[in-house]
This record gives sequence, C-alpha cells and structure tokens, in this order.
Amino acid sequence: MKDTCRISALSINLRKKRHPVVWHEENLPSDCADVLAVPGRTAVLVLSQNLLLYYARGSKCVMTVNSNAFAGEVPPRLDPPTAPTFPPFPPRTAAEIAAATAAAAEKVTAAAAAHARQWATNVHPDVVAKEAKGVAKAPGLEVEADCAVGCWLSDSVALLGLKTGQLLLVSLRFEGQSKASRMQVVLAGSAPVSSCATILAPGILFLGSAEGDSLLVRYGLDNPTAT
Repeated sequence: MKDTCRISALSINLRKKRHPVVWHEENLPSDCADVLAVPGRTAVLVLSQNLLLYYARGSKCVMTVNSNAFAGEVPPRLDPPTAPTFPPFPPRTAAEIAAATAAAAEKVTAAAAAHARQWATNVHPDVVAKEAKGVAKAPGLEVEADCAVGCWLSDSVALLGLKTGQLLLVSLRFEGQSKASRMQVVLAGSAPVSSCATILAPGILFLGSAEGDSLLVRYGLDNPTAT
C-alpha cells in the first residue's frame, strides 16, 4: 500500500478544551516517519525514506533525495518453463520421472532468479508515492531520510543526521509567512550515527550518538535568515 499517511495541524485550546484543525494534508507516502516543526511558522518538514516534504496551510514543497522515488518500467511477464509431460510409450521409470521433474524445477528457479536480478533496482510505477510525481531530485544525492534525526539551525535551515552517519543541510526559501518557494538539500559532512540533535546555544550544536562518540559542534551560516 502507498500514500496512506495523513497529517493534521491542530490549534490546542486547553481552557476551552477545543482543538480545531487548522489545516491537513492527505495521501502522504506510507513511509513517512517523523516531522520537524518549522520555527516561527505553522508548518512542518516531514521525513520519509525517499522524500523531504514541507507542508503549511495552502503551501507545499517537496524534494526527492534518491532515485527510488521515481517510477521505472513495468517488468515483463515471467513465463517460466512448463513442467515436463511424458507420453504413455515407452513407459518411464519413477527415477526417470523424478529426474526430469527436478530438472524442470531447476529451470523454473533459474528463470525466476534471472528475472529478479534483471529488475532488482527497478521501481514499479504502482508503488511510487503520489507526492513524488513531477518533483525535482536533490542534485548528486542518493540517500535515505527515514530514521533521520534533525534540528533547526535557523528559521529556514535544518540539519538532518541520517542512519548512515551522513549530515544533510535543508534550506527553505519563503515567500510571505509560510509559503515555501524553494527547497535546497546538500551534504554537509558526516558524523557518528546520531540518535538526537539539538541546539545548545547560538552557533553550538550537540549531536548525540548511542553507537559512537557524541559531538559538540560550532557552526556558522552564511545566510541564517529566510529570504
């Protein structure tokens, strides 16, 4: 199944105990795993395996981070060799029948294995996420964003730590309050696989790792504010 997720933004009123829906989006990819609230805006950055998705009320911006987000070809039908048939004459022994049947089964297995190898990296059009259609791919990237952790370095720049240890910088360009007109995603180095990321002070980033050394990083941004 695909496109089974939905995201809703709620306005929580504890005094009146009312929680109206401000905006919502449906048909998100089924592998959406996490969200990062965008600072100062009623917007989120959604992380999935193949896509980064920005959502706000009346605004959406999506970018793919690998080629698996795009549809490939429909594989041809596999027609395996048929089972052997034996005429009544001359009669065959049980051993001959068993040997011929085993040989035919091996041919079927070999044909199926060859077909699987040929189409192993192909993405069937039926499984491509709706949000990936017509979307641009981040130049030079072949990464996966599921299981990533992240934090915002500024109001428009987020850092993501991937499950491979790679670090991504995600920059958003805004028009108005929440409308994102552009998303840029680039590699920003690597680190031990991060289990958390947070800003301790302006310019000071902590990357915590349960599998390796944690890092305390001083960073700077050439353009820390949205344009």
